[in-house]
Parts: sequence; C-alpha cells; structure tokens
Amino acid sequence: MFSLSNSQYTCQDYISDHIWKTSSH
Repeated sequence: MFSLSNSQYTCQDYISDHIWKTSSH
C-alpha cells in the first residue's frame, strides 16, 4: 500500500488510473 499524502499521487492520477483500469477490461 501507499500513502496518498506521502507521494506525488494526486486525486487526478488516482481517477485516471482507475478509469484506465476499468476501461482496460
């Protein structure tokens, strides 16, 4: 696991990654 507050992973990145994963199915 990773900490959102302790990384450069932003909400936008999270959403984009989620969309990419869901659309790749």
